[in-house]
Amino acid sequence: MVNPRKRGVFCIEGPWTNQLTDRASIRSLLELMEDVRGLKYERRDAATAEEARYYLQKWGQKGYQTSQPICVLAFHGMPGQIELGKGHLTLEELGDILKGKCKDRYIHFDSCHVLDIEPQRIRDFRKQTLAKVVSGYRHEVGWIESAAFTLHVLDAIADGEPMAASLKTMWERHKTAGQQLGFRAVWATGQIGVKGKKV
Repeated sequence: MVNPRKRGVFCIEGPWTNQLTDRASIRSLLELMEDVRGLKYERRDAATAEEARYYLQKWGQKGYQTSQPICVLAFHGMPGQIELGKGHLTLEELGDILKGKCKDRYIHFDSCHVLDIEPQRIRDFRKQTLAKVVSGYRHEVGWIESAAFTLHVLDAIADGEPMAASLKTMWERHKTAGQQLGFRAVWATGQIGVKGKKV
């Protein structure tokens, strides 16, 4: 049975290769969640920093806080930044774009290495944006492995109440896979995969 209060997803996806014929996309993952779990989503392509900035600013508007409070950023990544076809955006630049706009929202970096950084940078990003939870990966993540784990993440946060508790339950069930990917999540009173003090 589909939960009518399920949180929707807004996904921004970058190019995975420079080949125009390449069909790799997170779209099929989102379609599966919609078909099986009733998770409504919107997805946009962003090949440049300007395009990513535009869609993030749109998602940051108040109208999306209730309908699509989950943002999935699907890009190639390096520690502390997402990579685009042209250029990149650092965590701090993303924080400037979304400053103060993400109350009760969740930001997930479906990207390699982005959260392979000092935990304080993740905490600072969460505080700057006011996001309820920020999550992502420290390690290189393969398509199949990350897709399977992202399904678990989305399933946990889409209608879990409270969100953090639902995320922790998911982690206990799939901890081995999460550790292999270097999954990290940070919220106001807790964290997963991060050593040191809580926020």
